[in-house]
Amino acid sequence: MVDIAPFHGLMYNKNKFRDLSGIVSPPYDVISENDYKKILKFHPNNIVNIILPRGDNTRKYDYARKLFKDWQNNKILIKDKTRCYYLFQIGFNINGENKNIIGFAGLTKIEPYGSCKILRHEKTLSGPKKDRLLLLKKCRANFGLIYTTYRDYNKKVSEILNLYLNQEPFFDIRPLYDSNLSFRLWKICKSKDIDSITGFMKERSILIADGHHRYDTSLIYKNEVKNNPKNPGPEDYVLTLFMDSTQEEIKIYPTFRSIRFKNFTGIKIFFKNLGKDYIIKPVNINKISDIRLILDNYKRENITGFIFYLKDKSYSLASRNKKTSSYKDYIIQPDINILHNDLITKLDMSYNIESIYFDHSETNIIDSVRNKNYDIGIFLNPPTIRELEEVCYSGGIMPQKSTFFWPKPCTGLVMYKF
Repeated sequence: MVDIAPFHGLMYNKNKFRDLSGIVSPPYDVISENDYKKILKFHPNNIVNIILPRGDNTRKYDYARKLFKDWQNNKILIKDKTRCYYLFQIGFNINGENKNIIGFAGLTKIEPYGSCKILRHEKTLSGPKKDRLLLLKKCRANFGLIYTTYRDYNKKVSEILNLYLNQEPFFDIRPLYDSNLSFRLWKICKSKDIDSITGFMKERSILIADGHHRYDTSLIYKNEVKNNPKNPGPEDYVLTLFMDSTQEEIKIYPTFRSIRFKNFTGIKIFFKNLGKDYIIKPVNINKISDIRLILDNYKRENITGFIFYLKDKSYSLASRNKKTSSYKDYIIQPDINILHNDLITKLDMSYNIESIYFDHSETNIIDSVRNKNYDIGIFLNPPTIRELEEVCYSGGIMPQKSTFFWPKPCTGLVMYKF
């Protein structure tokens, strides 16, 4: 179903750079201001100079274009002579245990979401798309990878990828921005392997796990510049990382919320109408482990549950309805969908939501309530891969900021210039 293709990857010149550890960066949308300042000091040719260019207004995109052109003219970045797929192995450490996941990078033919070839799992914001579109127009390149998953139940693609893992990688780095990560890259250039991978993927749909804004931006750009839709051009494709979703090591972390209301009069009034659906209990949150213990218990007991954190008192909300996956229920509803479709909708009706703050850190959510005038923080468990796929493959969609996939591929190892 999905059309993918190998490509001439644009990469840092190995003859100039023996070590890329200070040159790659995280994806642009997870780089904080402090991270940005630190990464800039690693190396003058770090890719962050282009993906988050310095300057005011639209002039920063002109700066990015000039810098990008200079790097190509000076052979800092060079294009592969052979069309390839690129095998990625991402190593990471969780609780002292080393793990890794593998996937491959290639090009995806851009399709509207209604085609059912490429599926999204969450809504997007307009601001980031405007920024990425301006950069795309100036540079005509994809610097970061759109992270997608596919179901490789018969392991046909994985069998090919595994053949390369015992060979010497083309790149093998441990990035300076996070010493707990490692990235290895191999080139898949054999015509037989390329044709097999391309053919196997035609039987699949892909689900965008991370990079919705970049995909939406590429779709907008293609529609703007396309003169003849019958003749595919380079702008019809977008740089993509394809990951087999059956890998147990792929992790999804939660994105928590803090909410500020216009007319907040205390949470107990709100709780009065929830008794028939939720078991509500006061809880003591003195440290981060208290939050994780409650959420872990919900997960273990297969319960949809939340923690409402307030300055004076916190509460646990456990749904009275157990999660099921019977055909009658059609699909499992992830906690994030229930939070937005039920609780946040009711909160808005009761108190009129002014703003919502999103963060992956329990500490930052707590601080936002204590110090930044947010009325409540909400903690919840993330969706599982299975829940995510059930929602999306059945035509559903999740709220914005529903997931945080980890580990994420770095930016700068391989790029697509068109």
